[in-house]
Amino acid sequence: MIGPTATGKTDVSFYLARMLNAEIISCDSMQVYKEINILSAKPPEKYLREVPHHLVDIVSVEENYDVYKFYEEAQRKIKEIIDRGKKVICVGGSGLYFSVLLEGIFTFSYKDEGLRDELKRLAYQKGGYYLHSELQKVDPLSAEKIHPHDLKRIIRALEVLRLSGRPLSSLKSQRKGIWSEYKVRVFGLTASRPLVYEKINKRVEDMFAKGVVEEVRSILGRNLSRTFRQIIGYSQIKD
Repeated sequence: MIGPTATGKTDVSFYLARMLNAEIISCDSMQVYKEINILSAKPPEKYLREVPHHLVDIVSVEENYDVYKFYEEAQRKIKEIIDRGKKVICVGGSGLYFSVLLEGIFTFSYKDEGLRDELKRLAYQKGGYYLHSELQKVDPLSAEKIHPHDLKRIIRALEVLRLSGRPLSSLKSQRKGIWSEYKVRVFGLTASRPLVYEKINKRVEDMFAKGVVEEVRSILGRNLSRTFRQIIGYSQIKD
């Protein structure tokens, strides 16, 4: 189940899970952290008690948690739930997490910070369109899907090609997600933009009323992980 923030995914998934005797997999990069409840908009305690929710409250704010770990743990949990004869409802959350769950992810990683810096320098000297044109020459399928202004993804595609010797589009075609393993249906919730904005504004007001500033303040002295420090709202409240 997917949809923009504040369209009701948490409520709908809870009532569906009760009706279908299902368990819920959270595809949310913030709800994994144990110490943060208000900022991450976790499901109410009633929901967590009545329906099993997986990948919620599983790591400390001092631990890095990325999409690779999520993919492995979500795959394992889905198999466990199905083997017990129950249905699974995956709720996102984070678009990237939901995407890799459906389509798969690389089981290996090609990274070279020096190469990334070199490509960034080229982009600074010759412009982002230059790198995009270079990508078009060597991996036209990836270039077609990446906007010329999306410098981060352009650099990533060139980095993978140089380090692996294979186009990113070719490697992506070998990914294996739950599309190929199970019968999957994707439901998207939506609402008018004014209503979504109104609900988001109300949610933010509720967060402050419930003590989100104190929640963030309570962890400031800790050795916070790189991935935690990237979550939406943390840096703004900290500042």
